[in-house]
Amino acid sequence: MKKDIELKESLKRLKELQAERGKVCGPLEDEMEIKTQEIAEKGKPFDDKISALNSAIVVLALEHGESFRSNDGAIGYKKGFPKITYKAKILDALCGADAVLKAQIWQYRTETPVAPTATVEVF
Repeated sequence: MKKDIELKESLKRLKELQAERGKVCGPLEDEMEIKTQEIAEKGKPFDDKISALNSAIVVLALEHGESFRSNDGAIGYKKGFPKITYKAKILDALCGADAVLKAQIWQYRTETPVAPTATVEVF
């Protein structure tokens, strides 16, 4: 119960701080948004050409089949490979039902703990 109160108060304070920031920075952010839109509009013809040329370079690099470097840039190439996956829950179930199978493959099983996470959203 004490944690609920502490969390509620923390969220209220966070909301207040964000509102204060909005008052101070809001006009600047509005100006920045306008400038960002202007930049996007002026850059659009270049962005399309850059994207098309980048795609063409990727095709050439894949045909070339190895990394490449020049004074103007570098292209990294990674050879493809088959990705192998297993359905862990099914294998766990099979091992639970078959002791011989479990003895053969359980030694190769690893389990990595994943820490819990929390996200904060202010309304």
